[in-house]
Amino acid sequence: MKKIRVFGFAALLAPVILLGCGQPRAVVYAPPPPALDYRAIQDQGFHDGFDAAKHDVESGRAPVFDHHPRWRNPPVPRPGFEAYRKGFREGYDRFLHPGPPRGE
Repeated sequence: MKKIRVFGFAALLAPVILLGCGQPRAVVYAPPPPALDYRAIQDQGFHDGFDAAKHDVESGRAPVFDHHPRWRNPPVPRPGFEAYRKGFREGYDRFLHPGPPRGE
């Protein structure tokens, strides 16, 4: 008989304990990140590549654009890596081969 009272009491207490689990939680919606300006990223890469080539020539190093840390780890968000690298390569080549842009 004592076991029935304990189980009965537990059965009556269970819904009260579980009531706390049903409270609504605050939902926070963060605003979406701003869209990347790929042209600005490419321009930044161009200037960084131009400066890297200038530094290589001034210090007497071999002109190899893909050895630079900024080429390997661009300082831009991941979706902009290709735009940055394209600009970096163009800037590097522009310093080494001045003149009008090649056939675009």
